[in-house]
Amino acid sequence: MKEVKKQKETELYAYNKLQCRIPLANARTLSRVCNLLISSILFKYKYLMKLKPINIDEFKQELQKIKTVESITKKTYSSIQVNGDTIQFLREDKTKFESISITELFQFYKQEKVINTSIAKTYISGRVQSPAVAILNELNIKLMKDTYQEIIIEWEGPFTAEEIKDKKGETDFGVYQVYGNHRIYGSNVLLYVGKAEKQTFGVRIPQHSEWFEWKENQQTYFLGKLCGLEHLSIEKWESQIDLAETYLIDHCQPAWNSKSLNIYISNYEKAHIYNHGNKASLPPFLPIAEAPEKHEYSNYKVFSTDNVVAL
Repeated sequence: MKEVKKQKETELYAYNKLQCRIPLANARTLSRVCNLLISSILFKYKYLMKLKPINIDEFKQELQKIKTVESITKKTYSSIQVNGDTIQFLREDKTKFESISITELFQFYKQEKVINTSIAKTYISGRVQSPAVAILNELNIKLMKDTYQEIIIEWEGPFTAEEIKDKKGETDFGVYQVYGNHRIYGSNVLLYVGKAEKQTFGVRIPQHSEWFEWKENQQTYFLGKLCGLEHLSIEKWESQIDLAETYLIDHCQPAWNSKSLNIYISNYEKAHIYNHGNKASLPPFLPIAEAPEKHEYSNYKVFSTDNVVAL
């Protein structure tokens, strides 16, 4: 509770600072305000997203992935490398390496919930607080990304009910959308999102016999197959199908998914869903608020019973 109260006070201070019209010439004050805001955002991610705690060896391994960082004031620190118990870097327009104690950096990361240069002075010796903060902020961003599953879906369609019955191949698993007419929402709207994880589309979808018998509606179907760069275990494949269905239902709220509309994403693993191909009315990315500028897709392959691995 004390940490939450302290964080609220920090955010309020930053907000009040921004409410004042800070002269642009006062770069130091503006930098401090920006630093507070960034650390506030990272605090929320670190605790709301429940980043997995790491030990000092794992901390070193993660630091080795960082090559260049930028501070709040747009200063660049490059050629970052772990050398024994220190992490070395170059400042802009400098040729001499400087170093930060990894032990000090780890204690700073482990003990403090808010990362900024003022607090860094308690832990980091020398005149390297700014690069230390920049490195830890970059580390937090990378760890946040690692907490998400990346789920890539290739969509095909539309298909008729008769065409669906033939979808029984080794790649015919995943999630699906059903479109048709609704007396309130209109014609050709998304009615249902489902999954076919243990049965093919051609087996699972016809089990909804009421759809096939309701000739007046003439539903159409879009099939989403999961893709990736590496082989998955069968358990992981099925888990991703289940998670993809949950995210799609949560976002789209289809009329025929009434039994599943009380599912809350916060109770599930975090994921980024990429929708490619003929995705019908779906957005290209979920959650929409976290959409990337672009996503390279060309090398991904559709998962199938031939390329998943049994544990």
